[in-house]
Amino acid sequence: MSETTESEEILVFTDGSPDLVEQLDDLKSLGELKIETPEPEKVTKGDSEKKEEPEVAEIAREESLKSDSTSINGSESNLVQSQRTSLPSLSGILSTFSGRGDFWSTSSTSPQLEKSSEDGSDYLGQRRNLSLVAKIATRALIDPCLEKSIIIEENYPPLVQFLAVLEEVLLHGWKQKISMFNRNKSFWAVFDHKQMESAVPELKETNKTVKDLPGIKSGLGRARAFLRLALMQKKLPDYLDALQSSEASFRGEFWEDWALLRHDEAPEIFGHMQGLSIVEANLDLKGVNLDGQVGVIDFSLVAAVTDASSNANTNQLEKENRRLLDQKSFLEERNRQLEDRLKLRTDKLDVTDETKNNLESELKAAKIMIENLQEELNSVKIGAESDSKALNESFAVQKTGFKAKTDELTGEISDFEKRYSVLENQVKLETQERLELEKMLENEIKNKQQLELGIRMLERDAYEKQDTLEQLQKQLEDTRSINQRLFDEVREKNDRERERLRKLEESKQAISALRSENENIFTEHEKLKIQEADASDMKLRLESEIDDLKVQVLKYESDLNQETDRRKIAENEAKAAKMVAENLLKKTEHEGSKTLVSSLEAELAELKATVGDLESALTDMAAQLENAQLDRDDMKDLHESLTGHSWVDEKTVKICAKCTRDFTLKRRKHHCRNCGNVYCGSCSSNSMPLASNPKPVRVCDNCHVLLLARLS
Repeated sequence: MSETTESEEILVFTDGSPDLVEQLDDLKSLGELKIETPEPEKVTKGDSEKKEEPEVAEIAREESLKSDSTSINGSESNLVQSQRTSLPSLSGILSTFSGRGDFWSTSSTSPQLEKSSEDGSDYLGQRRNLSLVAKIATRALIDPCLEKSIIIEENYPPLVQFLAVLEEVLLHGWKQKISMFNRNKSFWAVFDHKQMESAVPELKETNKTVKDLPGIKSGLGRARAFLRLALMQKKLPDYLDALQSSEASFRGEFWEDWALLRHDEAPEIFGHMQGLSIVEANLDLKGVNLDGQVGVIDFSLVAAVTDASSNANTNQLEKENRRLLDQKSFLEERNRQLEDRLKLRTDKLDVTDETKNNLESELKAAKIMIENLQEELNSVKIGAESDSKALNESFAVQKTGFKAKTDELTGEISDFEKRYSVLENQVKLETQERLELEKMLENEIKNKQQLELGIRMLERDAYEKQDTLEQLQKQLEDTRSINQRLFDEVREKNDRERERLRKLEESKQAISALRSENENIFTEHEKLKIQEADASDMKLRLESEIDDLKVQVLKYESDLNQETDRRKIAENEAKAAKMVAENLLKKTEHEGSKTLVSSLEAELAELKATVGDLESALTDMAAQLENAQLDRDDMKDLHESLTGHSWVDEKTVKICAKCTRDFTLKRRKHHCRNCGNVYCGSCSSNSMPLASNPKPVRVCDNCHVLLLARLS
């Protein structure tokens, strides 16, 4: 095979890798990807598209696959070489494109690119050139992803090139003139159209995400964000396929008749882009100025692809051969599947022919039966006529005999009259039988007409039954899906019922716990009433004790002051006596003075002993005073706890007084028996004996610390 068609190039670019073939088969089996056959649907100029019948289109696709498989079987290497040589030179492509403002120019000298014509048919060259660059850009983006697993970023050169080319493809032939001042009028309006959203349900969610992106002000920016988001979601091939499959009138609203999207090149380009579902992209849609970007096509990529194609070595050819072999196996498998489907449909057609033959045989039998009935009817008519003639002849003969014998049989006239009446009755009976036969004949004619009508009804029923059979098959599939959905709903309802029963059981347990808690609260309430009465009595008693302690403290303070004064006086007296004794010792040296000194020393010793006793008494009084002050502080705190804290109503409390968590069925309310506030179980898990209740009762953490400090 010396030349390679563009449809075969699409197959090599998109389905050449075994991994890609397996991924596409998996996606097809899951119903996520629609793989079109290599032969694209032809679209005539002006979008006058002709739709074939489903069976004819399927048979055409099967024949196309068979021919592709046969052609690939014996010419793998020629296909690779033809593919290499089919790419035009870079100089030819560069000379073909004159700039973005005029989209594309077709002044190429390359024999593979279309040249301009004087009658305005140069749009064909534009479409061919743009289609070629789009295929190269798509291949440059997909091939690295096939060779190794990579994640494409925003500034990846093949991605930038691909998006710029795709933007030019979608803007080719756009009816609204695009310039540097009004580029906001872009193809975003096409994808945001209600007709596209109804054709592809996922498109509505993607459009909503694009509209919610901040910092995008123009329609062109939204269009670029849409292409990047669809590429990341791996839905871009589906959206482009839906656009290509849309009605011609819809596309005619946005594109001119000579636009690429309204001609044969669009299915080829979008067929190449079916492999974009394997591209893993991670693009930043918020940090890029999509409104001001201008897509510039980098022809170095075209040069790289062209040079690599012309300078391919033996290993690359072997790689292409392996791809073609994998392509061949894929097509053979696809051909086998299509042959199975064709065989199945042939069997169905045989069954239909057999049914048709049976109906025709039944129709022939009915016609034969009608002919037999017609013959029987004719014979009945002939018999009735012969009987009528015979009766008429016999009646005439008898009448003639009656006239001849009238004179002879005058005496026997009465007998003849009787016989005449009998014969007349017989004639009436035969006449009645003849009328009945005529009625039977009319009934047979009516039956014949009804039979013919029944035959026509049978023919119509045969066609209706065939349609009914197809409808019943569809209803059977719908019934199966409905049964599956109902089964899932019943299972979900059973799960919800079990969950509801479990919650009901928990609620019952919680209610029983609440009942027991209410009973405990009631008993505690009764106890609290008793404790409140005792607390009021104790309050009075403690107030009287506090007053007594205050009096004792005042008394102790006065005694302490007196003892302090006495001590000072004794110390002064001792100092004076000592000074007197020293003076006396200096002035007198006789025995009398010595005796006086000894007596004074004895008196000094007594005074020292008195001072020591007073100091010990003073120490005891200070200790008693300190204890009295501590008792007074304790009584004061107890009095404040009895008078300053109130019993909080638990109905008005929604959260714990310490951890501020909400109360639930599991997190119940508890009163602190010391301060009266409401706490949860974890914040009031301590118990301490109180002055009002010697037994340990529930207290909060704060009161527990305070009571421990008092006990220590």
